[in-house]
Formats: sequence, structure tokens, C-alpha cells
Amino acid sequence: MKGFLKQIKAEITTRYRSLDKTLLYCAFILIGFGIFLSMAASPAVAEKNGYHSFHFIVRQFVFLVPTIFVMLLMALSSVRQIRRWALLILIVSLFLMVGVLVVGTDVKGAKRWLNLGFMSLQPSEFMKPTFAVICAWLLASGRLIKKFPGYILSIILTGIVGVLLYLQPDIGMLMTIGAIFSVQFFLSGIPWLVVLLLGAGLVGLLVVAYFSFSHVHARMERFFNPEIGEAYQVEKSMETLHNAGWFGKGPGEGVVKYDLPDAHTDFIVAVSAEEFGFVLTAI
Repeated sequence: MKGFLKQIKAEITTRYRSLDKTLLYCAFILIGFGIFLSMAASPAVAEKNGYHSFHFIVRQFVFLVPTIFVMLLMALSSVRQIRRWALLILIVSLFLMVGVLVVGTDVKGAKRWLNLGFMSLQPSEFMKPTFAVICAWLLASGRLIKKFPGYILSIILTGIVGVLLYLQPDIGMLMTIGAIFSVQFFLSGIPWLVVLLLGAGLVGLLVVAYFSFSHVHARMERFFNPEIGEAYQVEKSMETLHNAGWFGKGPGEGVVKYDLPDAHTDFIVAVSAEEFGFVLTAI
């Protein structure tokens, strides 16, 4: 038993030494910044929604613990182990994405979430990173192993994922998956003509989405014509960014977080800029 534990410890030590420490430290710095900004922006939103002031901050820490564990577990895993984990999670995610179409929660005309009672789950978010790993594995294997249909399998996988996302519909995620597949397909050594065809396909998909889904149509119209429709949050955040100054109003002194519904998520940059100014925002 002691010998087995010593072997495990030696293996973990060896893999830890092989980690890219700079990348690891950067990840923790980003996590620290995220918590810091959440502390500045989320209390006002929590109180406005009837929660205690530190509701979102507590949730941030609760989910941070398993997040760091999974991050370190993957970092210390071998490439083969990561592929196995990715394949398992991808299969489960695809089944859950089918389940979303049947029993998913309808939010603004789209079914993307599963309500588990104690929390909501968006399966496509788990599918996204594992899709990138498995698709890259298939393309690489198709190039390195003779007669292995890696290219065909990767296209079939992308098609399955694409159909499930289109049925939700989640056009933003669909475009992301399409971009991931296109870049990986290009890096695998395909001709330029195929790259151009893939690019044309993505543009065509965007055109179809524009004419097929009202919320996609409305968002694109507002993007190209900001003066039409309701753009209060965007206008308010831009105004705040313009008036932030070099060092802002100071911690806790901002007021825009009381006006923006999504101050702790989509518009957290505007909140941080108002309180800490251009310098911290640039950093």
C-alpha cells in the first residue's frame, strides 16, 4: 500500500513539474479579478432581486471549489485520460441536449436549460469544450492513421451537434461550434477551396438564422441600427464608460449597478469602470 501511494505521489509530482506555471498563474489571476469585480457589482443586483447582499458572491465561491478541482485534475491528466473524459462528457452532454428539447425550460422562445430543482443546467456548455477535444482527436487520427475515417466522423459529429443546437435554437453556440470545427479542419491540412466553402456555409447559416428566428433578426437589426428598438442598457453602460475618468468614483460609490439588470454579468465592465476608472479597466 505504501509503495502504491508513493508511486501515485511520484506520478503527480512529475506531472506538476511539467505544467505551464505561467498559464496556471494567469488562470488564478483571472479568477481573482472575477471575484473582485463580482464583489463590486453583484450586491446591488442581489438586493434588487430579493436575495441577501452576498448571494451571488457566495454562489461564486461555491462553484469555484469544484471548478479549481476539475481544472487541476485535467492539467495533471495525460492526453489519453483527457480524451477519455472528454468522450464520456460529450456523450452525456449530447443525450442531455436531446432531453432539453423534450423537457427543457422555455426561456424567450428557446429551450437550452434543464431545471434540476436545486439548479439549472445548460448541457451545451459542457458539450462545447469536449467537442473541441474529440473533434481535434478525430481529425488528427484521420491524418496519422491510414484508413481511419477521422474526417468523415468529425463532419458527422459536427452535424449532430449542429442539428441539436439549431432545434433549441442556440444560434450563438452554433456559430461557435462552426468556427471551432472550421479552424481545426483548416489546421488539419485541407485545401483552401474547402476552407472557403466552410466560410460560405457559416455565412449562409447566419443568413438563414436572420430570416428564421425573430430574436436573431431583432439583435442583428439593433446591432447595425442602434437607434431602433430598446437599447437602454447599452446606452447607459457606454455613457458610464465615457464618464468613468482615470480612477473612477471609488469602491462602492458607483450608481449604474442599481440601474442595469445584468450589472453583475453582461455589463460588469461598466460597473468596474465607474468605480475604478480607466486604469483598472485597462489592466
